[in-house]
Amino acid sequence: MYAKFTQLKAEVILTIQVLRRYWFSNLVGFFVDLVYFYAIFVAVRSLVPGENLPGTPSLILMYTVLHLTLGFYTSFYRFLRNDALQGTLEHLALARGGLLSQLFVRLAVQGAYIILQSLLVLLILVALTKVTLEITPWWPLGVGVVLLAAVGLSLLMGALGSAWSLLQSFTSKRSLLQRIDNYFK
Repeated sequence: MYAKFTQLKAEVILTIQVLRRYWFSNLVGFFVDLVYFYAIFVAVRSLVPGENLPGTPSLILMYTVLHLTLGFYTSFYRFLRNDALQGTLEHLALARGGLLSQLFVRLAVQGAYIILQSLLVLLILVALTKVTLEITPWWPLGVGVVLLAAVGLSLLMGALGSAWSLLQSFTSKRSLLQRIDNYFK
């Protein structure tokens, strides 16, 4: 149990260090998210006459779900692909007690960060648009299914990236052996 807590603590520290290192990139991405949605919101509002725009809370919630889904999909896939290409995925598994447990710890920390970032986007958008949100009881269930699908797709893409890296290293070793064999002929 202590080892899992140590892994979790290490992943939280790693995420904080990455955020500290790339704070400007994260801030620009956050700003672009807000401007992108607000442009969509202004365009829809200009198309519909009158002050009250029906469906505005749904539009904000759909954008938040899109933000969550893309965040889950891209961050998990990028983590797996980068570690597979660098060859550090196996080292993580050996050093920290199993690849599967390490993946789930990292996914949990990245997922918590993405959820916090999406909630912050949601709160700012609600404040900017001045709407009240009415969330139905089935909404979290639907979001959970969409997020599970995004996690599954990102893990699949990460596994394919890892397999491609393994295949690429195999073909480069094979060509090296063929060159050595041709040299001695």
